[in-house]
Amino acid sequence: MAKKFVKKKIKIPIYDANLWVVVHDDLEKGIAMLPRCLDIDATEDDKDVQAICYSDFPHYGIAFDYNSLSPGIIHHEVAHVVRDIMHAIGFTIDPQNDEPVSYFEQWLNDKVTDIVLR
Repeated sequence: MAKKFVKKKIKIPIYDANLWVVVHDDLEKGIAMLPRCLDIDATEDDKDVQAICYSDFPHYGIAFDYNSLSPGIIHHEVAHVVRDIMHAIGFTIDPQNDEPVSYFEQWLNDKVTDIVLR
């Protein structure tokens, strides 16, 4: 099988943050492609997953295993990023009105999906 990988940065202007997205058919190599600014400390447990998210506001990174991609996995990792950003800026998610977070998740999920489907 031919090697498959994609690496792209998404700017998140409203929160002055950025997200690096890497898709690779070898997750360990995909993790290694994430920028050093993320201060990645991969462990042995990270090798048995389908994707992984690193968070250190304002820098984020998601590495996906190309062979295990699904809409649910993409959304799962995007949700981690969104919630970490909300926490970092001091925003409390209101279960009675979670529209701001839902719109942000939708926007970021669309951006990540566009990269993953290339």
